[in-house]
Amino acid sequence: MGVEHIVPEGSTLGEPVAPIEPVGGCEELLGPRLQRDLAVAAPPSLVELTRFAGLQSLSALVNFGAYAAVLLWRPGTEPLVALVAASCVAMVVAYVGMRFAVFRGRR
Repeated sequence: MGVEHIVPEGSTLGEPVAPIEPVGGCEELLGPRLQRDLAVAAPPSLVELTRFAGLQSLSALVNFGAYAAVLLWRPGTEPLVALVAASCVAMVVAYVGMRFAVFRGRR
C-alpha cells in the first residue's frame, strides 16, 4: 500500500497531494513537550512554544512546497519518490530551526 492509496486526488497534475495538516495539529500539541524532555533542562516558555509552532508550520509548508516543486519540475516522478525527497528537505529545515532558533542556548 503506497501513499497514493491513503491521500485523495487533489493536484492539477493528477497526482495525490496530502492534506495532512490536521494530523500535524496533534504533533503541534505533543511535540514541544517531548522535544523539551529530551533536549532542554530550562523551564518552558510561551515564546518557545510560539517559535516551535511557527517552525512546525514552516516545515509543513516546505514539505508541501518541495513535493509540489518536484512533481512540477519532473511530472513523471513517482509520488512516493517526491514525498521522500520533500520530507528530507523539510527534516533538514526542522532540525536546523530547532537547533538554532527554537532551543538556542537553552542547555
